[in-house]
Amino acid sequence: MDIILTKNKKKTKYFLPTQWNQVKLGQYMEIQEHSENEDLGDVERLCCILTALSGISREDINLMPLDNLTTLRVQVSLLLERRAKKKLKHVITIDGNLYGFHPNLSQLTLGEFVDLETYIKNGVTQNLDGILSLLYRPIVAKKGDKYDIEEYKPSDERKELFRKHFTADNITGASVFFLTLGKQLIRTLAIYSPQIMKHLKKRATIPTSSKDGDGIK
Repeated sequence: MDIILTKNKKKTKYFLPTQWNQVKLGQYMEIQEHSENEDLGDVERLCCILTALSGISREDINLMPLDNLTTLRVQVSLLLERRAKKKLKHVITIDGNLYGFHPNLSQLTLGEFVDLETYIKNGVTQNLDGILSLLYRPIVAKKGDKYDIEEYKPSDERKELFRKHFTADNITGASVFFLTLGKQLIRTLAIYSPQIMKHLKKRATIPTSSKDGDGIK
């Protein structure tokens, strides 16, 4: 949906998404953050969401006639109510490259496990880009429905890529799955985290020698 604003006799066109496949991950994260913020009033929340979706500054939103703002509120409400009901999409294409969802979550590496724990503890909404960039990784080999993904390595570049190009329909379509995953991980983490920390502390006490005699103590 195009929005035309006139300011100082100059017209500027903005785009307001009306479907989840038009909303990017970065926008979705902002929307969720505003929706979960109980300190915001209804009007303030609407303005914040409008800015996140369309890029219209708060200053320019304040200059809008109330009837125009009412029309936009209806469009935003329809979008938020229109939650996609799709199964988890295991393979997605972003910027011309294939990314596959982790094919076997029961075989998470220690690095994947620890990073997921950190993301969940620090807030799923605030770290959704990190969670998705961990779970969806470049496909390095594919045969039929089977595929192998790239070995895990934290990537700020992939987080940024996902914020700009990962579409929200893939998130809403798998929302139930992610909620279930989060609950399962939290239960598992409660059991295994003390063991992992004990293991890491034990490894940290093992000195590592170098050629000049220095080591980690």
